[in-house]
Amino acid sequence: MTKQDDFSEAHLRWLVESRSENQRVALSLFLLLRTYRRIIRQNPNLTNTVQGLVAATFSLWRAVFLSDSEGDSIKLIEDAEIFLGNLIRDNAVAYLQDRNAREWTFTYYVNNARYRLEVTSQQTPEIVPPKMVERLSREPKEDWTYYHLALTQAVENLTKILDH
Repeated sequence: MTKQDDFSEAHLRWLVESRSENQRVALSLFLLLRTYRRIIRQNPNLTNTVQGLVAATFSLWRAVFLSDSEGDSIKLIEDAEIFLGNLIRDNAVAYLQDRNAREWTFTYYVNNARYRLEVTSQQTPEIVPPKMVERLSREPKEDWTYYHLALTQAVENLTKILDH
């Protein structure tokens, strides 16, 4: 299935701004890991929290590139079939396969970020308050933005705790 790429000014501006925001959070998290490496390694709860935040950061980083999906459940199932067919045929998945099945892959990456934030919330609610990961019905870019804001707040909360 050939998909139409969104080259609208609004989408391209959203892409650049969202990627920049994600990179800022990634840098903050990286600097926390570097600065508090010993403390994080010695505390299994912090280690798990940081792993969850890194996973959410990566998932949202990848999802932003796939954000010109439509949130169409029929296309999502079609793309799931395409994705699995390529996985079986090629025994490999790279960005091009993600891009060609973006209705499914965008949803996968955003849902993975949500899942990692939810698990982190259960383990460390002081870093990821449960209300930050409530699931509401939104559009694809709104989903990404919602969970990215939750990630940003979680990294800020972790920074406050480690800086204490």
